[in-house]
Parts: sequence; structure tokens; C-alpha cells
Amino acid sequence: MEVLTETLWNRGPALVGLLERSRRMGVKRVETSPRVVQRQKRLTRRERAEVARRYAAGESMGVLAVVFGCHRSAIRRAVDHEGIERRDWRTRKVDIEKAQERYEAGQTAAQIASEFGVSATAVLNHLRRAGVVLRPRGKVAR
Repeated sequence: MEVLTETLWNRGPALVGLLERSRRMGVKRVETSPRVVQRQKRLTRRERAEVARRYAAGESMGVLAVVFGCHRSAIRRAVDHEGIERRDWRTRKVDIEKAQERYEAGQTAAQIASEFGVSATAVLNHLRRAGVVLRPRGKVAR
């Protein structure tokens, strides 16, 4: 007990009491979920080609990682190795042209965001990147 409290930065009575009670009660660490052991795998040439084909067809990297039994980063490396352009995750949910049209027609960022299922901040960030001049806060175009 003394060794443990010496290594802790908080030696307050509450912590010392908690440690003492847990020692007396014999509390052991409880495993809340099974431990997932990740298997490292090298994709073969044939698998890399299949990954690239399926990714280009629209499957996500996460789904492909599960299908091929490897980590998502292995899928990303395979896609890069095969020369496939990766989809930009920031713009996949927001059609910037439609968002720009609606914003310039007078809709608020919150209204546009609810249509695309993203936050108003995300819509505003996309509009800024597209070069749209934003209205002052609280002002709706008429």
C-alpha cells in the first residue's frame, strides 16, 4: 500500500481510503469486453487488385478491411499502391454545388445541414472553401 501511494501524485485521504478499501475487499480488475487481437496481414497482388476494384466501385475502406481480414490502413496502402484516387471523406456527405445554390437562394446553414445530415458548421466550412461570401450571422437573404 505504501509503495503504491508513493508513486501516485494524489496522496489525498480519499484516494488512500479508496485504495485501502479495494485492497481489503480483494477487488480485482474486471474485464468488461473481450480483448480484440488484430492480426497483421500482407495483402497479395491479387487481393490488392480486388481491393482497388471494389474501392473504386464504392465500397468503404472499413468494409473492405473486415472482408479481407486486415486493418484499414492496409486497405489504404493497397488503394494508394494501385493508383486509385481516394474519396475525400469531408465532402462525401455534402453536395457543395447544391448547398451553394440553396445558401444563395436564402436558406440558412442549419436548414441546409439538416438536408445533408451534417452540422451547420460543416456546411459553412464547405461554403467557405468553395469561395462563397457568407452572410452576417442571423441575416437571411430575401
